[in-house]
Amino acid sequence: MIRDKKFYDLCMEMVQEHEEKSQKYAGADSDPLNNWNEVLFLMRPWKGCMARMTEKWARMKQIFGAPILDIGEARTILKELAVYSIMVRELLDRDTEAVS
Repeated sequence: MIRDKKFYDLCMEMVQEHEEKSQKYAGADSDPLNNWNEVLFLMRPWKGCMARMTEKWARMKQIFGAPILDIGEARTILKELAVYSIMVRELLDRDTEAVS
């Protein structure tokens, strides 16, 4: 199997980011995406996650539109957007399975 080491390393960074955030928001013994259920009275959890992504997207546009690019901040926001994309997918799948 041919593997792009850089891609793999970036994916592992996202796994680490997800694990760190999960411990922060959900606790070690809980469902790592359970905190998204807090928005159920307003919207589906995946829509709440999408709303959060729009905030990150707006921040990314500011960073990339600045006269001097803050590479560290750009890398952080891109990683967060990638993680949120995966979380939206998982939350959407959960929602779809619950309806089925």
